[in-house]
Amino acid sequence: MRVAEQDELKTVLNKSYKAGFIGAAAGIAISLAASVVAHRSWAAYRQLSVPLKTFFVISSGTLGGMVAGEEVLVHEGRMHVGSADPYQAQHAHDLLYQQDSAPNTKR
Repeated sequence: MRVAEQDELKTVLNKSYKAGFIGAAAGIAISLAASVVAHRSWAAYRQLSVPLKTFFVISSGTLGGMVAGEEVLVHEGRMHVGSADPYQAQHAHDLLYQQDSAPNTKR
């Protein structure tokens, strides 16, 4: 791997980590607010145990972090391919592998 590729990879991973952290914080904040509202307005939610409520909040934070981090990676991947349109990127990928795996019909 070239040094430039390693630097690009580190940059993309750092962007992904930062977005993941922000997404996790947003997910926890939103689910914590929803948990407080549910606790005050829904009797069935009040009867749930604290560890289960904590699991709901942390799960939402984990999901938010994964989605935000993956979104950055997909965006960077599309920019690296040169097409922001996923159909065009997939079509270019299919053409590339179709040419590589085409059977040799010359005799």
